Amino acid sequence: MRESRTKTTPARGTDVLAIPAAPPERRKLAVAAYCRVSTDDPSQESSMENQRTHYRSYIESNPDWTPAGVYCEAGVSGTAAETRPELQRLIADCRAGRVDMVITKSVSRFSRNTADCLSIARLLRSLGVTLVFEKEHLRTDRMSSEFFLDVFAAFSQEESHSLSGNMKWAVRKRFRDGSYKGAKAPYGYRKTEESRYVVEPGEAAVVRRIFAGLAEGSSSEAIARELKG
Repeated sequence: MRESRTKTTPARGTDVLAIPAAPPERRKLAVAAYCRVSTDDPSQESSMENQRTHYRSYIESNPDWTPAGVYCEAGVSGTAAETRPELQRLIADCRAGRVDMVITKSVSRFSRNTADCLSIARLLRSLGVTLVFEKEHLRTDRMSSEFFLDVFAAFSQEESHSLSGNMKWAVRKRFRDGSYKGAKAPYGYRKTEESRYVVEPGEAAVVRRIFAGLAEGSSSEAIARELKG
C-alpha cells in the first residue's frame, strides 16, 4: 500500500524570523618573544629584565594576541643555535603548536650565524610560525623577507667577526701596556700591587726559548725535552 504524504506550508500571513548563524570566533595568535644578551655579567640583568617586561607588556596590549611566553637567554653567544637552551625550548614549543608568531629585537640578537639564522627561519615558516625582526622590519611570512633576511644575517655574522677581532686586539693591547685584568697572572708575568702585569724575567726567558724553538721548526716534544734537560 502506497503511503500518503502530507505537505505542510506556513499559514498565510505568518512571518518567519530568520536567525543568522553566529560568526565563528576569531582565534587569537599565540605570540612569543625571544631576547638575548651575550654576557651573564650582573650589569646585564637589568637589561634582560627590561626586555622581558617590554615584550610581556607589548604582547598583552594587542587584543588579537595571546601570550605564549618570553624566552630569555643570558651569557651565551649568538653564533651557535645548539648552545642556546632557551632557543631550543622555543623551537620545541613551535613544533608542538604552542606558538604562532615569534618577535625578536633584531637579526643579530636572534643569531650571528647566517646558516643557523636561515635554517631556523625556514623551519619556523614550515611550521606555520612567523618570525618578526623589529629593528629591520622583517616578517618571514612575506615572500620578500627571506632575501632581506639573508642580507641582514650576513651583516650580522660579519659584525660578530669584527667584534671578535676588536676584542682580541683589545686584549693584546692590554697585555702590551700591562693593564690586562685577570684572576691570575699568566706565565711570564707577575702582578703588581696596583694589579698591573709586568714581565717576570726568569719565566719570560723560558717563553722566549719556546717560541724560538717553534720558529726553528722544533716539535713541542723536543722543546719540552730541552727545557726539562
